[in-house]
Amino acid sequence: MYRDVSSCNTYNYGDALYWDARYVQETGSFDWYQRYSALRPFVRKYIPTSSRILMVGCGNAHMQLDVRDMSFFPDDSFDSVIDKGTLDSLMCGSDAPISAAQMLGEVSRLLKPGGIYMLVTMIPKI
Repeated sequence: MYRDVSSCNTYNYGDALYWDARYVQETGSFDWYQRYSALRPFVRKYIPTSSRILMVGCGNAHMQLDVRDMSFFPDDSFDSVIDKGTLDSLMCGSDAPISAAQMLGEVSRLLKPGGIYMLVTMIPKI
């Protein structure tokens, strides 16, 4: 698995403590990478409005789970999973390949057959 850490040097995006501290400082909602208005055409095109959607890496939402272990949910629970930068953050951690594999395994387990995984990323195309 390719791991470009050039964008990880300034902050420790792979550390949960970094995010806990960041969200204490944030006032109101915060959208990483893109606001919904920019992503809406893609979401509407690929994800039906009747879909049951899981947003991983939901930031300072009231309910947070570890994306590497979402055993709270049964298999095939969601029609779609949206990831805006969560995989990127895991790729900045010291155990990146293991964490990424765990997260993607959970996403695969939670998606219904034929489900959609929408990844919004800054990882360069390989």
